[in-house]
Amino acid sequence: MNVTQNMEGGAQCLANSAPLTPVIFLERAARVYGDKVSIVYGEMKKARQGSRWVPAGASNPAGVSRWVPVGVRFEQALGFVLNPATIGSIDLLSIVLPLDSCRVIFCHVNEQVAALAPNIPALYELHFAVPIAGAILSALNIKLDATTLATILEDLDAKIIFVDYQFVKIVLQATQILSQNNIQHKLPLLVTILECNKKTSPVGNNSFHSSNLDYDALLLLGKVGFQNIGPENEFDPISVNFTSGSTGEPKGVLYSHRAAYLNSLAAFSRYDMRYPLVFLWTVDMFRCNGWCCTWAVAALGGINICQRNLSSKLIFDSILLHRVTHLCGAPAVLNMIADAPEADGKQIPHRVHIIIAGVLPITQILKVEGLGFRVSHAYGMTEVLGPAMVRPWKPEWNSLDERGMIESMEGLRNLLMEGVDVKDPETMKGVPADGKTIGEVMFKGNTLMTGYLKNPQANQVAFKDGWYRTRDLGVIYPNGHIQLKDRARDIIISGGEIVSTLEVEAVLLSHPKVLEAAVVGQHDENLKEKPCAFVKLKEGKSGSAEEIVEFCGAVELLTDGAEDLKFKLTDAVDVAEDGIIYFTDASYKYDVHHAVWDFLEGRPYGRLCSYNPVTKETKVLVRDLYFANGVAVSPDQNYVILCETPRRRCRKINIQGEKKGEIETFVDDLPGYPDNIHYDGEGHYWIAFPWGIVKGWEMAYRYPFIRKIRALLVKYVGRPNMEKNAGVFVVDLEGKPVAHYYEPELSMITSGIKIQNYLYCGSIKYQFIIRLNLDQYPARHSSYK
Repeated sequence: MNVTQNMEGGAQCLANSAPLTPVIFLERAARVYGDKVSIVYGEMKKARQGSRWVPAGASNPAGVSRWVPVGVRFEQALGFVLNPATIGSIDLLSIVLPLDSCRVIFCHVNEQVAALAPNIPALYELHFAVPIAGAILSALNIKLDATTLATILEDLDAKIIFVDYQFVKIVLQATQILSQNNIQHKLPLLVTILECNKKTSPVGNNSFHSSNLDYDALLLLGKVGFQNIGPENEFDPISVNFTSGSTGEPKGVLYSHRAAYLNSLAAFSRYDMRYPLVFLWTVDMFRCNGWCCTWAVAALGGINICQRNLSSKLIFDSILLHRVTHLCGAPAVLNMIADAPEADGKQIPHRVHIIIAGVLPITQILKVEGLGFRVSHAYGMTEVLGPAMVRPWKPEWNSLDERGMIESMEGLRNLLMEGVDVKDPETMKGVPADGKTIGEVMFKGNTLMTGYLKNPQANQVAFKDGWYRTRDLGVIYPNGHIQLKDRARDIIISGGEIVSTLEVEAVLLSHPKVLEAAVVGQHDENLKEKPCAFVKLKEGKSGSAEEIVEFCGAVELLTDGAEDLKFKLTDAVDVAEDGIIYFTDASYKYDVHHAVWDFLEGRPYGRLCSYNPVTKETKVLVRDLYFANGVAVSPDQNYVILCETPRRRCRKINIQGEKKGEIETFVDDLPGYPDNIHYDGEGHYWIAFPWGIVKGWEMAYRYPFIRKIRALLVKYVGRPNMEKNAGVFVVDLEGKPVAHYYEPELSMITSGIKIQNYLYCGSIKYQFIIRLNLDQYPARHSSYK
């Protein structure tokens, strides 16, 4: 007897430490819910059985399945997984798939089995049949192209692939690519899955092994009473799920039996699942094994409503006919429901839980909630077995403004996830819970992947310092809620400013014609990078790119001029606590592409303005400024600091109190030309210098004839590159110097922000953000006197 004792006398043995695996949920379902329906598939016709609506048996080519096949003893059922086909004319009877038929094909335990199929019963069955046979399932994305599929099959090295008849062609193309690359040993055995009423195989001549089978033929290879192999170690892999490849090449993600078991149980609380459960398969089973709902539904003895193709009509019909309780998926599912003709002013007869992962359009949430759905927002990824944080929508959020609602959308960690935090990736310290400080979202717990398939280097990076690093950027609020900002790779730096792709996508999804949206960075000659959006319109809708762009612009436009002068170069902005927006119009004569001429002309075309979002009034507070640049509202809200770049100074404009309207010099004779200015919340202003003092520019500002010479040089020769010593200058609330950070070989540093002990610098020249550890690199002494 294998027994391990501890010092207190307790013992770990086979009796109290059986390996965890979700396949045992099938055994329990067969014992507890053996007379209940397990799978509904095919045409939905009203045929009453007890208190449930089910498809008509013999008249329905697909029919239904039960958790235990009629007439088969439970001991025998352990060797089978249910198939929804009917036998002869007997209604509601299951044909069974012998699990040992998979073993006929394998040489060793833990070999991979691939599957390429939509949400049909066969794919659901394979989630049990394959692991019970001791193998590893990899459900593949049905939207893959042949080249990507070939790459995945080569990496996976599957011995067998189950292919739905609709996707045989793409698999043949993928294997042809493998054959051309002389990877013959990588070719898997093909098992085609046909609809029950289809009698011929679409495979034909191909590059697969000569022993190709169809799904029904494979059934005949099994034996009743097959012994469940199960995992020897609960950390053995049960499945391989491939990432979408949105941040690089698709990677195989290994799920253990243990993690899948625990995550399936966690789904009960995460999605508020309970018996009786009717689950409509709107989330793809190839996505994180259907977010592990494949196993969770079995654990509760629920009903699986499987459908080959998804439509709004199918969703509403399923809700009415089968009393669906839960469905999950991407934002497109939410849009499909909100825009469905069936949703026009009609309430569903009972509450349905819908869990959506991704950027949520607020208007669609409110509309779907109004129909009687309960909407929850989920966040996760393949590496954490699907959603790891879920937050239900609360009615009180309906009265909040859109910003408040979006900020409320992210949730807390869920059951069995030990830790979720937003950390500084260098120090591994949690960022302040202020809703502003950006860090990397990280996870630690029992429902994580065991690693990437055949990629130990990626594993080391992902699990560095004992946390899974998502590479997602976010903030954390005082109540513990996390809000995503963007993926680290997706952030766009446009003109030195950070643009969140998630925020742009949220605006696009609020357009009434847009179904899906994705935003990426595109090269731009002037801004270096700019947002580029790909949108998919809703069915039956048409529109132009100009219309979408105009919609996005209209959302943000507050004001475009003051005192009969259009803004040419609005530069910096800050918002006071009373909501008043203060901003600079650097030059009302020259735009961003001709800003150098403002410097060369040497005249004050800049203005400081304010905008009241309540009254919609725009005011000019200060005129005749020399290239008015950065602006910052003081912490006591009594004054505004602005930068005059060519004059190397910052000025103080009083906006409250006895000195209201008065202008003072805040700091003068700076060791560089100030651009943007930021207050750090700790008593200091951080002023960015695109470059240090340049004697040529100083002479030009002093003598008009030198300015003319420089103007001619710029016009006919080009702008000389004399800008160096870029950096950031720090002053206190009185304008007294504190520190000066600069690098002689850098130029065009246009913004500097201190977050914790790091200085982050942006630039309109470089396609990256500079981060400086302020503890590691002390400040250089300033030449300021």
